[in-house]
Amino acid sequence: MHKLGAWAIWCIILTVLAGFFKFCLRGYTYISVSLLFIAALIAVYALGSDVLKRIVTVVTCIGLIYFCAVEYLVISNARTDQDCERSYLIVLGAAVHGDRPSLSLYHRLSSALDYLNTYPDSKAVLSGGQGKGENISESLCMHDWLVSSGISEDRLLMEDRSTSTMENLTYSWEILQAKGCRPDDVAILSSGYHLYRAKLMARSLGMDPAGVCGRIGYPIYTLGMFIREAFGLRIIMEEQKMDERTDFEEELLPEAFDMQEDYEPEEDAAAAAAAVPGTLYIVATPIGNSRDMSARGIQILTECDMIAAEDTRRSMVLLNKLGIRNRLVSNHKFNEYGKAKYFINELKNGKSVAVITDAGTPCISDPGNELIKAAIEEGIRVVGIPGCCAAVNALSISGFDLSSFLFYGFFPRENPDRRKLLEKLRRGDTKTYAFYESPKRIMDLVDFFLDSNADIRLCLGNDMTKLHEMSFRGTPAEVKEQLLAKGNYEKGEYAVILEVNDSYLFRKEEHTVSAEAMLVDAMITGNLSNTKDAIAAVLADENNSYSKNELKTAALSLKKLFS
Repeated sequence: MHKLGAWAIWCIILTVLAGFFKFCLRGYTYISVSLLFIAALIAVYALGSDVLKRIVTVVTCIGLIYFCAVEYLVISNARTDQDCERSYLIVLGAAVHGDRPSLSLYHRLSSALDYLNTYPDSKAVLSGGQGKGENISESLCMHDWLVSSGISEDRLLMEDRSTSTMENLTYSWEILQAKGCRPDDVAILSSGYHLYRAKLMARSLGMDPAGVCGRIGYPIYTLGMFIREAFGLRIIMEEQKMDERTDFEEELLPEAFDMQEDYEPEEDAAAAAAAVPGTLYIVATPIGNSRDMSARGIQILTECDMIAAEDTRRSMVLLNKLGIRNRLVSNHKFNEYGKAKYFINELKNGKSVAVITDAGTPCISDPGNELIKAAIEEGIRVVGIPGCCAAVNALSISGFDLSSFLFYGFFPRENPDRRKLLEKLRRGDTKTYAFYESPKRIMDLVDFFLDSNADIRLCLGNDMTKLHEMSFRGTPAEVKEQLLAKGNYEKGEYAVILEVNDSYLFRKEEHTVSAEAMLVDAMITGNLSNTKDAIAAVLADENNSYSKNELKTAALSLKKLFS
């Protein structure tokens, strides 16, 4: 019992220490987790069986060995780069205790001070918002500390809206882009582990940063992060994905942030003079090949005061390829109602705004329409900059009758809605229709046409304008064979062009008899006793060409005639 009591006391002490680090000092979550982990191990050795102890011992040893390997990976990739002199240094914030820097933030500030003294021409972007329990923002805390240490205020830029590392980097990079900063003229300062992750995130945003390590971290601190990251697997997976990525994927880059609205960049005088104030530009962007961007589109995106982008991160990739440095503000389907007012105010103040989407022409199954409607209502000039559109590109290569056609956006997902639309297409005045479809549902759509015995012809455009562009043509059965032959058909977006064959169209016959005669005929043949049922019967006739109101007028005429 005496031994058990000693084990219990140790567990209680470690648990209390974990709570002290977490709730009293704040910002030491990793240490708290590590202490609780050690307390759990002690409890197992005190109360567990011999078999359980052996299992825990083996697992712990394997974990420590693996931890050492991951620790080596982190440290070797997070040390300060040898050639780290850059024009701008992004200092990532850390916890603030009241209005004083925490130990972690103090180490970063000390490194930032050394860096700015070593490179007197460099400037720093102090990035960090105000967290819970903090009296001031992290950026303001860093600003006051560096100014009191002798750094001139004109060398310090502040970004105080972010609450996460990704937001730190995104907002800071927006500020630097507005100042014409090159992707390779940036350095990032953070702690060892966080520096490693921050560099990966920065590369995904289009930067090519140098790393300045403020602190590698105490072993127990890193152990806590190691546990949190599931034995380092997430670190390795993220590095591989960042290296292989040519695009941004939503699961690694959350959409939980918007671009800074109240930041006013320093405008280049020549660009400001060339831009047309108070104009809303609707600019089409490439759908897969950046060389398809028009010279006029590049000029507008360069000279406008701000760019309203569907996804600022995806748009940043295109702008970097085109050598465009401008302010990006998000304008996607989840915020376009609220953002329309902000853009209208900017336009009224004489600023020009260019609207772009991830790919193609804005408003064509993409955001932008709400802003355009608001601009028209306010009397603001709206100018279109034509360019790529996936639907038009697919129509042009389809070989179908294009004397008239209709665009329907994305094809419905559910079969009942699909059947209703297919019937509508059969009754339409045109034979050619354009749709978009997800690669995950393309085979399901073709199967639907097969199950419906649809007498149609298809032209599917996949990865248009890209290196591996393909088109699939023919009946639904022929197109299915071509998709299966391709193998990896569940990649790349699809534009679907559909032509209804003449034999599959519903042809309405113009009646040569009056509406009154049709009602009388329906009442006699259907043995109906009132005009209401007769009107319903005539409306159900596929060959009826009269509207409900016309039939009601005819029914009143019959009542007057026979009364």
